[in-house]
Amino acid sequence: KQWYQRRVAITAGSPPFVMVDRTLSGNAQYKGFLPDMLKKLQSKLHFDYELYEVADNSWGAIKNGTGEWGGLIGDVILGRAHFALADLAVTSARDEVVRLV
Repeated sequence: KQWYQRRVAITAGSPPFVMVDRTLSGNAQYKGFLPDMLKKLQSKLHFDYELYEVADNSWGAIKNGTGEWGGLIGDVILGRAHFALADLAVTSARDEVVRLV
């Protein structure tokens, strides 16, 4: 079986979906429903992943008048993440630019 490396974007601190514990060195350990679900998907679909927090810690919205997206949606659009995990509200604007499942 071949394994694929994926970058997965998340937002920090949305219990019980994602909770973050930081070590003294600044490393993050992610806990909660979504990281647990990701581990199950990993074993079924055979991929490795790197979790990271988006820079602005937001789900994603269009930036003031620029037409560019920030947050999770922006990172997926720009290819920084292969996909994102979040307790994300489905909106028509988001649905137009990314595939929501």
